[in-house]
Amino acid sequence: MNPLSKDQIKDRMLKRAAKKWGYNDVELENVFDPIVNLLFDVCAKELEKISNEIFSSRRRMTERLVDILTPTASAKATPSRGILRAYPVEDETTLHDYHQFFIQKKQPNPYNPIENIVKNFHFGPTLPIKLNRNKLSYVVLPNGVQEIVKNQFKECISEKDFLKKTPHGTIWIGFKHEGNGFLKDLMFYFYLRNVSERTKFYHFLPRSKWFLNNVPLSIKSGYNIDEKDKKVYDLKQHDIYHIHKIEEHANDFYEKHFVTVKDILNLNDVVPVFPEEFDTLFPKKELEKIKNEKDIHWIKIEFPNVIGPSILSEIFCSNNCFPVINKKLNETQGNIKELLDIYPLKLNDDYFLELFSVLNDSNKEFDVITNNIEPEDENYAYLRFGGVARFDERNAAEEINYLIDLIRDEAAAFSRLGHDFTDNNLKEINQIIARFKNKMNQIGMQNLNNPYLILNTEKTREKGVLFIKYWTTNGEEANKISPFSKFNVFKGADFDKDSLMLLSSTQGGRNELTNSEKIYAYRENLISNQRVVTRQDIIILCKNHYGEAIEKIEIKNGIQTGFDDHIGYTPTIDIYLTKTNNEYYSEEEWTFLSEDLKLLIERRAINIVPFRIIYI
Repeated sequence: MNPLSKDQIKDRMLKRAAKKWGYNDVELENVFDPIVNLLFDVCAKELEKISNEIFSSRRRMTERLVDILTPTASAKATPSRGILRAYPVEDETTLHDYHQFFIQKKQPNPYNPIENIVKNFHFGPTLPIKLNRNKLSYVVLPNGVQEIVKNQFKECISEKDFLKKTPHGTIWIGFKHEGNGFLKDLMFYFYLRNVSERTKFYHFLPRSKWFLNNVPLSIKSGYNIDEKDKKVYDLKQHDIYHIHKIEEHANDFYEKHFVTVKDILNLNDVVPVFPEEFDTLFPKKELEKIKNEKDIHWIKIEFPNVIGPSILSEIFCSNNCFPVINKKLNETQGNIKELLDIYPLKLNDDYFLELFSVLNDSNKEFDVITNNIEPEDENYAYLRFGGVARFDERNAAEEINYLIDLIRDEAAAFSRLGHDFTDNNLKEINQIIARFKNKMNQIGMQNLNNPYLILNTEKTREKGVLFIKYWTTNGEEANKISPFSKFNVFKGADFDKDSLMLLSSTQGGRNELTNSEKIYAYRENLISNQRVVTRQDIIILCKNHYGEAIEKIEIKNGIQTGFDDHIGYTPTIDIYLTKTNNEYYSEEEWTFLSEDLKLLIERRAINIVPFRIIYI
């Protein structure tokens, strides 16, 4: 039912009064005394306010219930992700959580349009990948030769300069080994620009044959890490493993792009073999230039026949690459007091991801309690959000505004102070609150959902200093950082600063869910419990994944032909998505969303039938 306006309420009251007092509708305008009309007008206004408050309270109650019942991790911000390249200073460097990289971006200052704000976006690795001193020099493709000079890619020989076509399904990678002479944990990153052929290319990439100096190499799809380093986390443990689940998802998303050489080769006594195919392929001048370069080892890659020159011409290849997500490791500290301590975690304009560690000055780690688990230690800590998670969501400024409105509504109680005195002082209080709000917005305190760490030392009297480390992210703001953007090292000297470069656009970042978006997340957790069993589970997951970008979802049975010779037709589950607006995202972003959704469904589904995402 739609709420009535003040005039509609007044009209109904007048008609009801006229009927009781014996007047007809025609005489309503002039029959009543003006004071009666005024009283009806005031009463109608108050009834309208009550009606609006009832409708608002229904909305607030629904939002509050959804907010309480939705798991915290489902409503948190999601970091953007991408591929970063870094060249180590030592012979081998293993990435860890303390390796932080950042890029600076200029943004307009909303409080001063003339000046710009320089903001840092931090990224960190998702796996303990090993980087080594193997520097890429050349990539030979059917459409030309790319040379890497000072960490920049440029074409040195174009396709029209070739004396003949390259062998079918063959490319070469030339690199210089600048390490200790042992070729170990060599890993390459491949990216295909052609969107329509990506599924086929990444399917056959692990089946390609690799040769180094005419010696066959053993390869595997994925990263150069041990399987024991790949941790699998329970999907139900939302709060404990939130950032680890995000990292695991990013690793699964990019894993097909990487190929690792499993062999350990000694290159100290090996003379690099120059590919004999180049003698009849390159012009004489360019051939001599490449031949004269010393210590370049050539890897020959032969793909199956279905991968032709048109696909191989769209390849981008590099090494010493690894997945990164938008995360920043923050540090804060405070004194430990008796009984109960509350430590606000500063976010500025960022979003909270997860606690990293809580230690005292004796290096003792405190248990962080989640999901009402009984603490193992008598001293423990737990997180609360938004005003230490009280049920009254109003902050201090809103409480003061409520008090001011209450004073105005009950002005009679303050009549002895004089109306001018009351009004002037209330205006002054409003101005002070406005200055507070402006300052809070400038320093980033406008987020009502700030986290607080509460340390309980009730049974023992702990003293000293508490050191807190926690992860934050920029959410959607860190999306669309352009490929080949230069990065910097935040801490340490393990990498060549000129080699840090982003090789893919950053995508997948999302801000904390709004109240309307939390409803989809709540339905997903309530109905499917992070699993995909029925078609309705797929529809709910699609709505949560795309939001307003799609308007219709259809699930149908389909069929496809297999890529391999021994596989014929296979049944599929086809998901047809009708776009709200084709220009809502770019083509690359639509492709990213479909691949990301497909990965989510495959991880959560219990059947083995392949899924296909089809846009309409």
